[in-house]
Amino acid sequence: MNTYFLIRSIIYLNTICIIIAQSKHYDHNTLKFHDINDPIIDQVELVLNSTDNERIFYCSSRIEFDKQRDKLVASIDNPVLTSPSFQLKTEQANSTTIRIRIIPNGYIGVNRISCHWNKSITDGQPVDLIIGEQPGRIQLKESCQAHDRRYVQCIFNAPTISRAFRNGFPRLYEFSEFSSKTEYRHPPELVNITNENELVFNFVPSEKNRIPKKISMGVNMTLRRFGSAYYRFHIEPIHTTKVDFRIENISSNHLTIVINHNNTGTIRERLCSGHVNQVDNQNTLIAVQDIVEISDRKIAIDRLRPSTKYTICLYCYYERTDQSFKKEICHTINTKETNKSFLWIGRFIMIGVVIILCLIIYVVYKNKFCAENISPISSLCQEIGHLLIPNSDTSSTQPSDGLIDTGDDPSLEEKYQRMDNIMEHMTDKNLVSPDTIDLSNQKNV
Repeated sequence: MNTYFLIRSIIYLNTICIIIAQSKHYDHNTLKFHDINDPIIDQVELVLNSTDNERIFYCSSRIEFDKQRDKLVASIDNPVLTSPSFQLKTEQANSTTIRIRIIPNGYIGVNRISCHWNKSITDGQPVDLIIGEQPGRIQLKESCQAHDRRYVQCIFNAPTISRAFRNGFPRLYEFSEFSSKTEYRHPPELVNITNENELVFNFVPSEKNRIPKKISMGVNMTLRRFGSAYYRFHIEPIHTTKVDFRIENISSNHLTIVINHNNTGTIRERLCSGHVNQVDNQNTLIAVQDIVEISDRKIAIDRLRPSTKYTICLYCYYERTDQSFKKEICHTINTKETNKSFLWIGRFIMIGVVIILCLIIYVVYKNKFCAENISPISSLCQEIGHLLIPNSDTSSTQPSDGLIDTGDDPSLEEKYQRMDNIMEHMTDKNLVSPDTIDLSNQKNV
């Protein structure tokens, strides 16, 4: 018996020593949150309204700061990255207590505050900080859109709830259908909270690839500790497809539209149509051509102008008569400049062809008429040779007798004198008779 009591006494003594040591070194169980009116408040949550100017809380220790040889502080777990942000300030109230000032600044969200000794962050008293307000309004931004008959996307304007959901509030919402048959799977998925404080939900139809025409639905959204908001609306979707296309092979007068069709499940090939507009210097759209209904993946657009800005728009659908397809996607491009080197090459080729033809004509006629020993014709050919090829062997390097010195008068140049001599020569030899034509001789022939 004595041995038993001795062992029990040793165990109790060690336990007391451990408790004393823990109390001396950062015992977080001695830290308590409270306010000025209530000695001990809820040790789980601190709840504030976002419209409050300021709320003051206290964190106290059973051990004085001097004995602990440390100071008591308060910190938040998650830095606030969105605006507006709340402020947290601390100051010493007495030898065992710090005063915590929280300024909401319109912030809505959930965070966590820890009261701890400065040298031991992990050992402290944590508490949830909840700043909020009434949920406010919920409103459907626009008609819901059906994407490729796979899901319907609805966007709701809900400024307060969006901020609360983004900043840590539990995402509590419930949708209900007012129909005899459930047309959509529940709950819908909250896929995004936009920077404009919008909630984006995707509704998947219960029957695959079939989107109901119109369904009446209600939604209830809750901000814990601050209440709920209810909104009733209709899902009457506008059908659209994610028209994913790109522009390739852009030249000075041509381009190619490449459409990436999204063929999933049993959805059949989509039809696409659109239009091409020219954009002038005042950004005015000028209709160029329509893109007729087509299911091809590639569409060629020709007869465009070089160095011109164009806008190409497409929208796709499954049924030609379905007027609920309204969304179109547009891309803007600039055609390339015309390659000037090819133009110059073409011009040189045309000039070369003309020169060659002229030389061929000259040679043919020279051989035909000048080969005979008729002196007038020979003289005429020689004179023509002088005019066409001044440096040829048939041309004379010295002025003929009887040519007048040109002087400063261009009309007296040698080439014009030669032409006068030719005409006189032809008239004197009766080679040309411009006034009369003997028709009788032609009949006899």
